[in-house]
Amino acid sequence: MQQFSPAFLLVSICSVVVGLQGCSSPAVTTVELAAAPVPVRLRTNPAIATRAAPVQLRITTPNADSIEIRSADGFERYSGKGASLQVSLPSTFGDSTPLARYAVRRNGHLFNVFKKPMYVTVCRNRNCREYYHELAVRLPEQNRRRVAVTAGWRTALSDRAVENSGRDLVSHDPPNHSVWNLQAEFATGTVTARLQGSFSSQARAAALDLARVIRSGGDGVGYGLAVHLGGNRGEWVPVAGSNLPSGTTTYHASVGPAVMLKGVTFTTQFGLFVDGGEMLQEMSTILSFNGGFTDVRYPLSLTMERRQALGDEPVIARRRDELQRLTLGIDVVPGVALELRMSSHQSAWPSALGGHQVSLDELSYTVGAQYTLGW
Repeated sequence: MQQFSPAFLLVSICSVVVGLQGCSSPAVTTVELAAAPVPVRLRTNPAIATRAAPVQLRITTPNADSIEIRSADGFERYSGKGASLQVSLPSTFGDSTPLARYAVRRNGHLFNVFKKPMYVTVCRNRNCREYYHELAVRLPEQNRRRVAVTAGWRTALSDRAVENSGRDLVSHDPPNHSVWNLQAEFATGTVTARLQGSFSSQARAAALDLARVIRSGGDGVGYGLAVHLGGNRGEWVPVAGSNLPSGTTTYHASVGPAVMLKGVTFTTQFGLFVDGGEMLQEMSTILSFNGGFTDVRYPLSLTMERRQALGDEPVIARRRDELQRLTLGIDVVPGVALELRMSSHQSAWPSALGGHQVSLDELSYTVGAQYTLGW
C-alpha cells in the first residue's frame, strides 16, 4: 500500500486553490487627473487595495520632467524622473502609525471601503502642478464569533490490508459507508474548546480538546497548555494475541504545551493510549486553523494531526499504532462548507502464534458537506 503524505496532499490542494484564484482578473481603473491637451492619467491595478494585495499604481503624462506621489501627512513619498512613474502602494500607505481598521455595518449595509487622500505633483519646465486623488482600501469585517456548532455528513472510501509476518491475511476494500458528525467549538483570545463526535456503521468516535493561554506574547500570540481526551470504537481495532483486528474501544489522553492565536492552535502532547488490553505511550502533534474564529474571517479550516503510540518493549516495540490525518474545510456559501479528509492508520501487534507480528495498514478518503451555525 502506498504511504500517505499529508504535506504533499496539502501542497497539491493549495496549488489548486491558488490556481483557481488566479483565473479571475483583478479590476483595473484609469482616472484622468487632468484632461487634454496635456492629460495626466492614473492607473491602479487592482482598483482597490487589500491587506493581502497592494495596488500597482502608474502615472503617465507627456513631456513631464518629474512626477511625485505623497501621502496626506507627507511622510511617504515616491518620485521619479520622466513622463511616467510606477509604484506599489500597500494598504497601509499614509498611516504614520499602525492602525487596525474594520468595516462597519449600519442599517443592514456593509461599509467596507476606506479612501485615503494622496497628492500627485507633476513638474514641467520648472513649473509644478499638484493633483488630488483618493486611494481606495478594502476593509475586512471584524470577526466577533465565539461559538460555533457544526453538523455534517460525508462518505468514506477505504483501502485496508492485514499481514502476518509478511503474509497477507486480509486485503480488500471495505464498502463505502456514510459518516455523520457533530461538533461544537468555543474560542476567545485565551481559551479554545472543541467537542466532536462521529458515527458510522464501522466506527464511533468522540473527542474533547481544550487549550488555555498561560502567558501572552506579542501580536496576540499566547503560550499555554493543551489537553486532549478521546475514545474510538471500531470494527477494526488491533488486539494483542489475535491474528485479526476486532471490535473494541480505544482511549486517548494527552497533555502538552501549545502556541495559540485566536483561531489557530499548535501543540505537541504526550500521554497514554489504551486499546482495552494494553497501555501504550503516545506522542501527538496537532495544528488546527479555523478561519471562522480568526480576527478576520476566512472561508477555510484546516486540521493536521499525527499520533504515534508505542509499547514498553525495549529497542523495538512490538505493539505500535500510528495515525496521520488531514482535514480541510472550504466554505462554498456562508454557513455551508465542503469537507475533505485523508487519513492513514498503521498498526502492529503480536499475533496468536509466538514470534509472529501482525500489521494493519489502512488508507481512507472522505468527502462530504457540513453546516455551521455561529454566534
